[in-house]
Amino acid sequence: MYKYLFALLLISSGNVISQPLSVHLVSFTGTETGNKLDISWQVDSVYTGDMYVVEKRADLSASFAEAGRVTVASERASKKYSIEIPLTMERSFYRLKIISVNGQVSYSQIISPGSINRQTLRTFITGTNLMCKLALGTTAIEIFGANGKSLLKQQTAPEATYVNISLANIIKGIITVRAITGNGFQVARVLY
Repeated sequence: MYKYLFALLLISSGNVISQPLSVHLVSFTGTETGNKLDISWQVDSVYTGDMYVVEKRADLSASFAEAGRVTVASERASKKYSIEIPLTMERSFYRLKIISVNGQVSYSQIISPGSINRQTLRTFITGTNLMCKLALGTTAIEIFGANGKSLLKQQTAPEATYVNISLANIIKGIITVRAITGNGFQVARVLY
């Protein structure tokens, strides 16, 4: 019986000595790049076999589901990681599930990058040009004069995030910009 206890102590002691420290997250961010979301994170140490799982949920009451995964292949690997995820119309929430090689699981804070700007048409004037940051899924832009008359209609590429429209032939005043999307349309007014 003592031999068994001694062996157990050695195994237990061996595990404590040989187990790597848990992974510590330095940063976890999300940035919109065109029609994709770049999820990036940095850790202070890596061990072969550590796993990072980016999880996503569409609303606060939904469960998280895996959106992407990175597994550390070497202890000489970078301590900075990123994955690209296609943007969607709905507001989304992301977190990083960290599974260390010793089996410990931890989670990052929850982020929801760019959720407001992605769904809202934004317009501004630069000289004689109208710059529009498009809502995701915009298929066309239409410009109306102060009297409500349509002055210009322009198709946009489905993946376009910005459009630049010359206003050189349009009379100055308040113009209305309508972005037509798959869900309807959005309107913004701007003084030209």
